[in-house]
Amino acid sequence: KPQKGSIKISIEHDGVTYRFTSDEHLAAFKRSPEKYLPQYGGWCAWAVAELGKRVDVDPLSYEIRNGRLYVFYRDPGLDTRSMWTPKADELIRKADSKWPELAK
Repeated sequence: KPQKGSIKISIEHDGVTYRFTSDEHLAAFKRSPEKYLPQYGGWCAWAVAELGKRVDVDPLSYEIRNGRLYVFYRDPGLDTRSMWTPKADELIRKADSKWPELAK
C-alpha cells in the first residue's frame, strides 16, 4: 500500500527524489531500484499506450503486474486504471513500443 515517505529518508535516483517510510525500504531500493521504479517514468501507463502522451498520475491508482509497477491518472470523472485492466497485456505492448520516443 502506498504511504507518504519522509524527506529525512530519501534518495535521488536519475534526477528524481524518492522518499521512504523506513531505512529498510530505502536500503531495498538502493539494492535494486529497477524493481521499484514505476514504468514509463511514472507517467500514466494508459495515456502512454492509448494517447502517446505523458499524463500526471494519482499515486494511489496503481497496479503491479508481472513484477512491474504501473501508475494511472484518476479524478472523479476519469479512472484510467479501470480502462487499462481489461486489456492490460495489449496496452503494455503498445506503451512499451511508444515509451522510447516519449522518454526523450
